[in-house]
Amino acid sequence: MSYVPFYIVNVLIAYVLLAVLVFAVLFTFLFAPLRQILVTFALSSTFLATVLAYVIRTVLFNHWLANASRIKFPRLFLFADLTYSFTIGILAGLLHAATRVMLGVVWSALSCMRLDQPLLPGPLSALDSGWTTHGALMKTVYAYGEAPAVKR
Repeated sequence: MSYVPFYIVNVLIAYVLLAVLVFAVLFTFLFAPLRQILVTFALSSTFLATVLAYVIRTVLFNHWLANASRIKFPRLFLFADLTYSFTIGILAGLLHAATRVMLGVVWSALSCMRLDQPLLPGPLSALDSGWTTHGALMKTVYAYGEAPAVKR
């Protein structure tokens, strides 16, 4: 039996779980009380899944069940590999993908410049380079005696 159907099912499950994760993150960001809980959970679970996946891969697959030259226990290795692929491997992959998506969103928000209002909410607006540059320019123009242009 070929491994292709298992690979396709694994990819489909990963896409569905990633879609659920993205929906949950977007839903949670809409509600202010849940934001801090989400950030804490995301950071701790990403760290835990990364460390756990690395420890399982190195200790279990590279030392106990196999080494560089051979697989010591083939059936046990196959069982552990399938179990890892459908449990912790999916979780680690989804968290890595979600982390990359979040970093892309944050990078886009920080590098995109909108001048008439900040892109980031509240106190984070100081990190928006376009907004702070526009504010500094308006202060400079106003300090030299000209009225700043106001969008109406």
